Amino acid sequence: MVATEAGNDAAARDARAAGLVIGESLIAAEPGNPTRMREQATAWGAQAMTLIRLGEVEAAREAFDSQIGFLRDIAAADNSGQVPLQAAVIRAGRALGLAGLGEAARGYLDEGVTLARDIAARQPDDTDARLQFASALSTLATVAGRDGDSATIRAALTEAAETLRGAGAAGRHDLVVVLARLGDTALAADDVTAAGDAYREAQDLAETALTEAGDDPAAVTVAQRDLILALNAQGQLEGTRGDLRVAYDAFAQAIAVARDLRALAGDTAYPDPSFAELLARQATYGIFVSEDEAAETAARAALDLLPDSPAATRALAHALMFKGDTDAARAIYDPLMANEEGRAAVLSDFAALAFLGRQATLMDELRDIAAE
Repeated sequence: MVATEAGNDAAARDARAAGLVIGESLIAAEPGNPTRMREQATAWGAQAMTLIRLGEVEAAREAFDSQIGFLRDIAAADNSGQVPLQAAVIRAGRALGLAGLGEAARGYLDEGVTLARDIAARQPDDTDARLQFASALSTLATVAGRDGDSATIRAALTEAAETLRGAGAAGRHDLVVVLARLGDTALAADDVTAAGDAYREAQDLAETALTEAGDDPAAVTVAQRDLILALNAQGQLEGTRGDLRVAYDAFAQAIAVARDLRALAGDTAYPDPSFAELLARQATYGIFVSEDEAAETAARAALDLLPDSPAATRALAHALMFKGDTDAARAIYDPLMANEEGRAAVLSDFAALAFLGRQATLMDELRDIAAE
C-alpha cells in the first residue's frame, strides 16, 4: 500500500512537472496559429485526464481551464471549432463531476449543452449533432444526480428524449436508456403516470428494434438488452402499483429475453448477477400470485448464480412452505429468523402475503417465535 501511494505521489509530481513544461511552451506558442493552438489544447486535455486519474482534482481543473481557453479562442474565430469545444467541455464536466467538483462541472456542462443545442439547431437534419446534444443532456442529468438536483435531471432527460425521437432508428437505443432513466426519475417523484408512459415507450421501441434486427446478431443483442431494461422497469413499476400479476408477467418475459440473449451472445452479454436479480424478482412475485412451482424454479436458478441473494432465499422458503414442504422451508427460515435484518424481511413478506390472502401454519409459528 505504501509503495502504491509513493508511486502515485511520484506520478503526480511527474504530471505536474509535465504541466509546467506545457505552460512554458505556451510562451512561445503562436496565438494566431489554430494548428498550434489545437496542439496545445490536446496536450492540456491529456494532462487534465492524467491528473484526474491521479486524484489531483484541482490541478486537473486548471488544466481543463487551459485546454478550454484555447478551444474557445479557436471557436470564436471559426464556427467549426464549436464541435471540439463542445466535446471538451462535456468531457471536463463529466470528469470533474465524478471527482466531486460539482460547481465547476455544472459550469462546463451548461456550456456544453448550450453549444450542442446551438449546433443541433443549425443542423436539424444532422443525426450526429442530435446524438451529441442528447449525450450532453444525459451527462448533465448524471452530474445533477450527484447533487440531488431532481428538477435539472428531469428537464435534461425530457429534452434528451425529445431530441432522440427526432434521430429515428439511429437514436433508438439511446432513447430507450434515456426513457428508462426518465421513468425512474418520475417514479422517485411519485409521478406514476409519467413513469408508466416512459417505460411503455421504451418497451415499444425495444420491441420494434428487435423485430427490425432480423438476423443481425449485433442488432439483436442491443435490442434484447434494451427490452430487458424496459421490462424490468415496467415490472417494478407494476409492483409498486400493486398489479402483481402484470409485474410477474413482465419479469417472466424479461427472463425469457435474457435467456435468449445469453444463448446468442454468451453469459457476459447479460451477467450472472443481473440475471440472478431478475430471477429473484420473478420468484418473489411468483409467491405473491400463487405461482409456487415457478417461484421455486426461479429462486433455485437465482441461487445457483448468486448464492447469497436474500430475496431468492426468502422466495425459495416461501415456495417450499406453500407447497407443503415444511421441514425444508423451516431449514431456510431458521437462520433468517436468527438475526434482526433477516427476521424483519421475513415478517414483512408474511404481512404482504397475509394481505393477499395467503396463509400457512408455519407463518403463524414463526410469527409467534419472533414475538417471544
